Amino acid sequence: MSIQLIPLLSPGLIQTIISCVVFIAIGFCFGFVLERVGLTNSRNIAGVFYGYDTRVLKVFFTAAVVAAIGIASLQYTSILNAQTITWHPLFIWGILIGALIMGVGFALGGFCPGTSPCAAATGKIDAMIYLVGLFIGIIIFSHGFPYWEYAFNYSLGIVHIHDLLAIPKHWFLVIFSIVAALSFWLAEYIEKRITNQKTSVWPRIIASLVLIAGAATTFFIC
Repeated sequence: MSIQLIPLLSPGLIQTIISCVVFIAIGFCFGFVLERVGLTNSRNIAGVFYGYDTRVLKVFFTAAVVAAIGIASLQYTSILNAQTITWHPLFIWGILIGALIMGVGFALGGFCPGTSPCAAATGKIDAMIYLVGLFIGIIIFSHGFPYWEYAFNYSLGIVHIHDLLAIPKHWFLVIFSIVAALSFWLAEYIEKRITNQKTSVWPRIIASLVLIAGAATTFFIC
């Protein structure tokens, strides 16, 4: 016999409320981080296309590596059940076409669907205008979906890169981390050449070592 902690609320509703609170908390943290790293400023975001500011590459590539290492580590230690994760199929044409459209919008507007609401919340008018265009694009895409439904629904099934490369997951994580570190070094080199700014090399060394060491820990917990 279970005890209902909150009277008049069903267990399903309680679970829904908890989920909403968690989602709001995650969204708040995501927006806070974007603001703190300067990704609510269109100049900082557009800088990655011109080479004078590469923080977009650094922030999101770091997030991808940390998330990959974190999920793999939680799976290896049985804290996270892999069966509870939804693996989306590889919608190849949807990804390519969507990436092209989003890339053009990213370069022209200086925002993406994630950074624009955060920037609008800080009162930036250009982000608000970008949001209007975003919703217009959503409406056009939704109403015209029957015309390009086949292309966007074409799927290659669930694909994992380490399976395609025929290597263990922990080896892929190490390679992924090394590629990220090399990308950061190249981005710093390009940024320094364009802006003529001299920066210390130690932050790059420390960040690279932390990323690679984090991936290497999966060898011991696998």
